[in-house]
Amino acid sequence: MPMLPWLTSPVMLHSSRDPGECTMTPEQCAYKHRYWVFWYEADHRYSLPTVAFFLVAIMLFTMARLIRLFTPRSWKRLSGWARLMAVFRTLSYKKLWILGSSTQSIGALFLAAVGVVYFLAMTLAPRPYYWPNTMEINYGNSPPIATRSGFMALACMPFIYMLAAKASPITLLTGISHELLTNWHSWAAWAMFVLALVHTFPFIVYHIQMGDIVEQWNDGGLWVTGVVALLAQAWLTFGSIPWLRNRYYEFFKSTHFIAALVFIVFFFFHCDYTLSSWDYFIATAVLYTLSWCYSQCKTYFEYGVGHEARLQRESNGTLKITINSRKARWTVGQHIYLRFLAGGIMHVLTAHPFTICSMPHTDPAEKASQLVFYIRPRGGDTKFLMAQAIKHPNTEIPVLMDGPYGGIPSTQLNFSDSALAVGGGAGAGFTLAVIEHILQRHADMVY
Repeated sequence: MPMLPWLTSPVMLHSSRDPGECTMTPEQCAYKHRYWVFWYEADHRYSLPTVAFFLVAIMLFTMARLIRLFTPRSWKRLSGWARLMAVFRTLSYKKLWILGSSTQSIGALFLAAVGVVYFLAMTLAPRPYYWPNTMEINYGNSPPIATRSGFMALACMPFIYMLAAKASPITLLTGISHELLTNWHSWAAWAMFVLALVHTFPFIVYHIQMGDIVEQWNDGGLWVTGVVALLAQAWLTFGSIPWLRNRYYEFFKSTHFIAALVFIVFFFFHCDYTLSSWDYFIATAVLYTLSWCYSQCKTYFEYGVGHEARLQRESNGTLKITINSRKARWTVGQHIYLRFLAGGIMHVLTAHPFTICSMPHTDPAEKASQLVFYIRPRGGDTKFLMAQAIKHPNTEIPVLMDGPYGGIPSTQLNFSDSALAVGGGAGAGFTLAVIEHILQRHADMVY
């Protein structure tokens, strides 16, 4: 009897790497033990290079950040430096228009293309895809293409969870805010999902050929846990498609966390401590827990629970939220997550990001700063808040704050003698903080 559902007893951290004695011919044994297809080293052959691929990308962005921060000011005045920065800005901001819609930046597309090439090469280049089993010879029951795609998918998991965290080591190293990393979170999730499909279907084909697929399913274990994890992963991936997510955002957000929990639990059982597979769950749990604890500490220890948000309905149907705080400090363009402690359990359990449309007081010891938000109500929390502002003008409700995050470096604004601020629609609120920052610095302004 297993100690836990769907786990092989006795439960260990790692399964054995001992392949046992090979009873086939020397040539057949050598074929089975080749570098790229040896099952007992598959995690080292495919998971570790995938981890290295992600780490190299993170290191490159980290190095770029350090160079930008510590380059002497005299170098930055050189024409060569200006041209180099222009190239990087082009890669970072230039987008392509396809069928009337803009893509991600050219640099992001290039890095994504490198990832596609890597995963395609690692999946399709090694041969064979299936073992040439016969009635007399059995090289193994796990198709090589399924094995390698599964271990590469596993290696993506810690980075997917890190890219979704508001305060993660990736943000700490690269300086890239979490809202910009969500694109990479989505792309890495798609890569993992495709790899999971490539892992799944060869097993279906193999066991159909063996004639025991019904028996395999009825035995439960790997098949049941794998299918449940794959279904949860499918919802996580397809539910994150922008137009679908934006249209049903409240439903998406509530189900996203539930599906993520279902996925990681059943994926954990599915891996069943195979080789070093559980090491990736440990890494995911440790890194994500630290990131989550950091954001919670900022909420409860840095800001506390005594803040209240004043709600006002503006004449153009915009909701204005004002929070007075002596503790909050932020820079231009940053946003903060607000959790309103009113309106039912769903509102209390969810936090939403809002761009700060003001700047902190120059002397917070003398006067409390005001965090001002201008919001166009839609559904969920913002609809509830607007209803409260209409029913009870200038009402105040308790609020928890987490942040600030994102923003633009103030050096980019201070480096120039003049600035042009252009804003429209709901995005105009972003420019208010920019204008206020420039006025505080007594810079020339055209707007």
